[in-house]
Amino acid sequence: MTDAELDALVGAWERGDGEALATAGARLGVALDPAVLAPLEPRLRNQLGRRDVLLTVAAALDAEHGLGVRELKSATPARWVDGKDFCLAVRTESSVVVGVAHAPNQPMTPTHVWSELRPWYRELGRNRKRAEAWAAVADEDRVWLPLVPKTVAAPTGAPDVAALRAEIVAHPDDDRPRLVLADLLTEQGDAHGELITLQIRLAHGELAAAAQEEAQARVKAILAAHGPRIAGEVEERAADYAIVRGFVGAITIAAPTFARHGERLLSTHPITTVTLKPLNAESLAKLAATPSLARVRRLHLRQEIGAERDVPVEPLGRSPHLGGLEELRFDNHQSPPDDWERALAALAAPRLRTLSLSSSSLRGLLGLARNPHLPSLKELVLHPGWSRRPEAFAELDAAIAALSARGSTLGGLEVLRLDSLGGLGAAQLAPLLDGAAPYRLRSLALRSCHVDDAGVEAIVAAAGAQALTSVELSGKRTTDAGVRALLRLPRLERLDAYLYDPLEPPAIERVLAALRALPSSHPLREVDINGVTLPPELAERFTRR
Repeated sequence: MTDAELDALVGAWERGDGEALATAGARLGVALDPAVLAPLEPRLRNQLGRRDVLLTVAAALDAEHGLGVRELKSATPARWVDGKDFCLAVRTESSVVVGVAHAPNQPMTPTHVWSELRPWYRELGRNRKRAEAWAAVADEDRVWLPLVPKTVAAPTGAPDVAALRAEIVAHPDDDRPRLVLADLLTEQGDAHGELITLQIRLAHGELAAAAQEEAQARVKAILAAHGPRIAGEVEERAADYAIVRGFVGAITIAAPTFARHGERLLSTHPITTVTLKPLNAESLAKLAATPSLARVRRLHLRQEIGAERDVPVEPLGRSPHLGGLEELRFDNHQSPPDDWERALAALAAPRLRTLSLSSSSLRGLLGLARNPHLPSLKELVLHPGWSRRPEAFAELDAAIAALSARGSTLGGLEVLRLDSLGGLGAAQLAPLLDGAAPYRLRSLALRSCHVDDAGVEAIVAAAGAQALTSVELSGKRTTDAGVRALLRLPRLERLDAYLYDPLEPPAIERVLAALRALPSSHPLREVDINGVTLPPELAERFTRR
């Protein structure tokens, strides 16, 4: 149902126009009559209105389980929060039963007004039997709307919406079918079309600052009014989701729900990113065994602080369903060192380009370095919880030796990011960029690694560093001497340095002098050093990130 159709329905109901209401209702497949709907009128409070009732009916008609529910905070004229208004619609064999009720004290579910619905599940299909029993009982808070044969508008020769949606799902990176559908929906008066266009323009940076703020405000308003409709089944199946460039692009979901419904969700939405929640040994093993995982491009696994300490990774490493995976991120993940090593040695993901390990151990890198099943791996991010484990320094040396050894299978690696490896020195850095390493790094980031000037000199002197085009550095041991040393890298295009100890004015002048001394042929074009303001003649040459 488009916005224009919904507006027409609401207007007909407000006017008491039975003929217009019946005609519009027939397009949905339900008989709408002002007299039948009248008992609901006194129950429509400040926030929940006719539009919400009609949206709930439409949801029940469209959903496989035949249920629709809408809940909104209600308010007194003084605008104090005064509980919630609920609208529930249940499709039966012959009708749609719609109920509206109010519950005080900010209740969480419809069971606070209809106790017979207990227990109530976010996954609406699990409430079906109790909802059918509720719909069979006559009460003053609900009405019965008979089902009628659905009328279909004559074709207009417009592009096939279903075909466009299928194209969007099949090619989630391509904005062309999204924009075609946006034009079509906008012509029909559907705000979804405007949302697609605005989010794409914002994503591409096409708007000036003032226009960006206006567009973001409009996007927020559209999502508030139409987000659940656009999300469809995702709204009830996922714990959270993000609408990206007009469509659901990322979901947070439980493993059992993904196992049951993931294939359908991924077939109807251009979802590329899945975050597993909750994350525990059972849920990760179940996800690894789910065939629908093969359709996921980005998988994010975040272990909650204070949750189960050890979540074995090996079941995922041995999963046969990683063929479509392009990005795999572990965040705060705790698992035994030998489990990490076995998992990353077995990981078979031929399209994987980015692997991020925020983990309890670096032992996994020993397995990763001998894994022949990751031919596309380009980016490796390491953020270990090393400071809490005394054996971490030995693991670090062993991991670096394994990564940079001639026998390592990571020959395609181009981007390496190390986070929070405090006190990283020349002894560890030199092997990473040794000319004997099987890879040629283009980008190196050392965030909160506290590399001293000697470590920076080791980087610059290494044969493998001559190919670096981007360096990011942060910590409290680097001085202006280290920053100036990095400017000797012949292919450096971007330098980002955040020094915990700000440079004094004489040190800043030395850095500016080094920048001025670079020949015009030097490729450096982007410079961001905290505490260093570029004078006009350098600001014209170098931009900030």
